[in-house]
Amino acid sequence: MRHSLSRIVSTVAVLCLGLLVVAGSAPPSATAAGPRTTVIVSPHPDDETLRLTGYIRYAVERGDRLILVAVTDGGASAVRAQFGFTVGQLKAVRRAEQVAAWSYLTDNGQVIRLGLEDGAVAGRKAAITARVKELAAQYGPTTEFYVAALLDDDHPDHSATAEAVRDGGARVVRYSRGPVDDRPGSVYRPTSGYLWGAQRADAAYDEVGYASAGVGFVALEDSGYASVVVP
Repeated sequence: MRHSLSRIVSTVAVLCLGLLVVAGSAPPSATAAGPRTTVIVSPHPDDETLRLTGYIRYAVERGDRLILVAVTDGGASAVRAQFGFTVGQLKAVRRAEQVAAWSYLTDNGQVIRLGLEDGAVAGRKAAITARVKELAAQYGPTTEFYVAALLDDDHPDHSATAEAVRDGGARVVRYSRGPVDDRPGSVYRPTSGYLWGAQRADAAYDEVGYASAGVGFVALEDSGYASVVVP
């Protein structure tokens, strides 16, 4: 454990937002229709940070409205026995880690919790699709959806989440690969002067998240907190 979880989750940071770079380009301005709404859809707590830290920081700098759709609370993680948690305790800790990370990434962007059962998302895809349609209708044509998963991910919750968001028919839906995947895509990475929010989001997962996906968090840090987004 690299840091104290109690120290991380008890602190809500006001992020210092800085210039981010995407493939050498300056970020586009808000559209004529108003501020862009970027919805991040995460199958489990930590997926949004592992896969989309770089893109989220880019979207914040661009001035987007940020919304996290948290599909499950991660209650089926195999690390539960390691910590001696009940399922309820594990869910509570994972929610706290996610809230802390999201606060550091977005300066307290909105969180919507669907509360679907970890490991059983495939049977509840309609709930995700319905929420995608609601958000697209609520926020209009500038709404974009970024999924912390791929359509062909091995984890069934990941592929089911990606399929459900796709089926919502939103104008813009994109997916993201994990930090240990090497397939190509558009790379979004915070510049070296503005890594603080990304680093603190990473640190928010230092207990349960790191125990569950330590290889991924090491790879994320080694990449400079890059996101790789694919169509």
